Amino acid sequence: MSNGSVLVVEDQDDLRELMVMALESGGFTASDHASAEAALASLGDAAPSVCVIDAGLPGMDGFALVEELETRFPGLGRHCVLVTGSVLTEPVLQLLGRRGCRVVQKPFRVSQLVEACCDALA
Repeated sequence: MSNGSVLVVEDQDDLRELMVMALESGGFTASDHASAEAALASLGDAAPSVCVIDAGLPGMDGFALVEELETRFPGLGRHCVLVTGSVLTEPVLQLLGRRGCRVVQKPFRVSQLVEACCDALA
């Protein structure tokens, strides 16, 4: 039984593959892309259940991708998990909080990522 579909957007190949394996082991169906632009092009009219997005993507960054996803699919921001290795400032945390995004700090345990995705479905 699937927990739902997860869109994984991470530019580091090894980390993206690890995320996909962990999420699939956690019962999710995962699709993955190395860039925000590729992820957006793949979506069409169907929104994923959850999005896992690297904040520091080249080109369109993760924050801009969350905003674009929210524009295309109102309410999807509540189902986004932003992954970052950076220290987030209070204004950024407030913005993410208004969108309902969860944040997972790098480095992380894969169980944290799966748990954050499960929480994002609730």
